[in-house]
Amino acid sequence: MPQRKRIAVNRVIADGETICPCVIEMEHGKVIDFYRLAHELPATEWHCGTVVLACSDGEWTIMSSTVEGIFQ
Repeated sequence: MPQRKRIAVNRVIADGETICPCVIEMEHGKVIDFYRLAHELPATEWHCGTVVLACSDGEWTIMSSTVEGIFQ
């Protein structure tokens, strides 16, 4: 069964756009979705910091991060 993880961070920068605050959904260490956090979501891990995403061939990759423990 896939391990899906929902992480809320202070800021995501993706293709030059800044999203604050932001939720990143990951599965097996890969970004599958991200969106602006509009309200409290169940089963969400909260982390302070900024994540920079880049898109290649339709897939988002974490290029850099100041968030500790995002890959645990």
